[in-house]
Amino acid sequence: MESIHSDQRSDRERKRRLVNRDAILHAAESVILRKGFSDTSMDDVAAEAQFSKATLYRYFKSKSELMLDIMIHYLDDLERRLEEIRTTPGRSVRERLQDTFACLLSYMEDKEGLSRVFLADPGFHKIVPILFEATDQTDDSAPACSFHHAAFTDHIRSHGQAIAQGWERLLAEGVAGGEFRSLDVPAAALFVSAVLQGVFSQRFWSEGKPGLSDDVSLIFDFLWHGIIARAAGQGVE
Repeated sequence: MESIHSDQRSDRERKRRLVNRDAILHAAESVILRKGFSDTSMDDVAAEAQFSKATLYRYFKSKSELMLDIMIHYLDDLERRLEEIRTTPGRSVRERLQDTFACLLSYMEDKEGLSRVFLADPGFHKIVPILFEATDQTDDSAPACSFHHAAFTDHIRSHGQAIAQGWERLLAEGVAGGEFRSLDVPAAALFVSAVLQGVFSQRFWSEGKPGLSDDVSLIFDFLWHGIIARAAGQGVE
């Protein structure tokens, strides 16, 4: 019985720490959007999250470590959303493919402000070359980070692979079910990813841009007519 109670307490503690960590990451993102990376301090983040600074440092040793976790949290959340869409029951591959496009571009656009803050902030540029150095410093101005280079890059790489594999599974399902013509699935998945990245880059740097739904429709129509299965002698719809 004591063992059961101990497991329950451990589970509650784990959930509490996850909730607190998410609260800190969202607070940090809000402050950075308002003040910029250089002008944001750990005190600012603690106040925004309504935690003491001591509590904040139990989760993150420095501002640069916090920034890296924002990036990882972003990718974790995106991967989870995409997988939910891809595995939604009762929807055709075509519908799930279009929903995936919309989700990916919408999520990227939601984070556009944060991306612009980082790209425009000299303080962020200064820490980029040394983001992966592991130290025990806890000074706000220190570029310390508890992530080793290999561990962080492996995490980012695994997200990229998961997203690419998701495209492949969806496209392969469409081919197997007869919705798509026979095609080189890995090459098609790579092409889809490249198109979406290119569209996001174009939207990011453009002063005036069409509505997101317009871009989603344009991309989907363009890709769909390249992979849709057609009867012999049938032209493009």
